[in-house]
Amino acid sequence: MIARLILPRALRDQIAREAKAAHPSECCGLIEGTYNKGEAQAVAWHPTRNAPLTPDAIAEQSNRKMWFRCLDGHEWQSTVGNRTVLGQRCPVCA
Repeated sequence: MIARLILPRALRDQIAREAKAAHPSECCGLIEGTYNKGEAQAVAWHPTRNAPLTPDAIAEQSNRKMWFRCLDGHEWQSTVGNRTVLGQRCPVCA
């Protein structure tokens, strides 16, 4: 399945900075986001509040609460399953 990926410049730049800082341990190619009707929307997993866990260490349907940060900087906790399966978005921006 091919989808269009919306990757805002701010998130792309953040990914590049974090990849350079974590080199050579960076897991390139992993972007957390949502998928709807052929379009993938990249969103930000909170880069520090979930440490030492990373998105690849958590199951997509997990009921574990994690921290998320939207591109506008709002932070909130939600289960991973609510974000990935139910498509929950930032409660402030929604």
